[in-house]
Amino acid sequence: MKYVSWVVIALWFFLGLYILIDPSFKYLPDSARVIFGIFCMLFGFYRLARLYAKNRNSQE
Repeated sequence: MKYVSWVVIALWFFLGLYILIDPSFKYLPDSARVIFGIFCMLFGFYRLARLYAKNRNSQE
């Protein structure tokens, strides 16, 4: 399960980057595209922080 969590974290982060960089999302307004891309990246970082805290608590 730990490896699946790492893969999901990476997918959220790279999805956010993809939305920000890829020109195929030009049908969205720039502000919506940036907000959604940053949200996806922040959600990836949030999951990373939760995984880190969970692993740290389980080691104690």
